[in-house]
Amino acid sequence: MTEPTASTTRIPDDLCPTHRAHFVGWRRNDYNPWNPTEWPGGSHIMDSRTSHGERARDWDRKNLQAMDQVAAICRSGRSPQCDHPAASPTASTAA
Repeated sequence: MTEPTASTTRIPDDLCPTHRAHFVGWRRNDYNPWNPTEWPGGSHIMDSRTSHGERARDWDRKNLQAMDQVAAICRSGRSPQCDHPAASPTASTAA
């Protein structure tokens, strides 16, 4: 079984419009091998020992983490960015 990727991850139906836009932004944040950066490692210096495939997997992993965080923030019902926190299906169960 293959690992899920950011670009194939389903967009949750229960996100407000603002957090849905953030989620989609992370989903579209692809690694570009023609203009590479070291974002996942936190450095701006290219390391020639790291292959483009490894960098792409790191980017994808970081994007998935960011997408999970956006969804969790929206579902908490406590985000000031939420367009309708009280209407969130999980807001009443958030502690």
